[in-house]
Amino acid sequence: MGDMTADSEVAAVPRYEYTKLPGSRTIGLLYIDPVPPQKLWQPLVISFSEASLDDLGSYAVLSYSWATSDDNESMRQSKLVSCGDGTGIMVTPNCDSALRRMRSWLPPDWKAEILIDSICTNQSNDDETSQQVAMMAQIYTKAYITIAWVGEESI
Repeated sequence: MGDMTADSEVAAVPRYEYTKLPGSRTIGLLYIDPVPPQKLWQPLVISFSEASLDDLGSYAVLSYSWATSDDNESMRQSKLVSCGDGTGIMVTPNCDSALRRMRSWLPPDWKAEILIDSICTNQSNDDETSQQVAMMAQIYTKAYITIAWVGEESI
């Protein structure tokens, strides 16, 4: 059973509301707010932006497995990530782990544009999701780096 205090705190945070992307070639991106190495324990904070794929500079793409290979239950054990504007977004534990690991790699003064389709695309909008999926080959090709996250090392 979950921690009742933590569960009620998560329930009290308003969920991030996606806005419609303005153009057919526009993609959503996120930034991970960096922290100094000695503060990696602090909560994750992300923010969103959007850009035309045709005009976009360098960005990274994160591809990750939504559940661990031995625990499909992890899909239901979502974690809250702060969007920095008083709202939050629920992500799978594996996505949370990937975001935390990426944050640990970032220099403290750098904000990287990152595309994570499960977060940056409004999964509730079928038209927008289809539009983004149709551009995936271009999105991955134009990225300066693609990170394939399979999860934390298990011993």
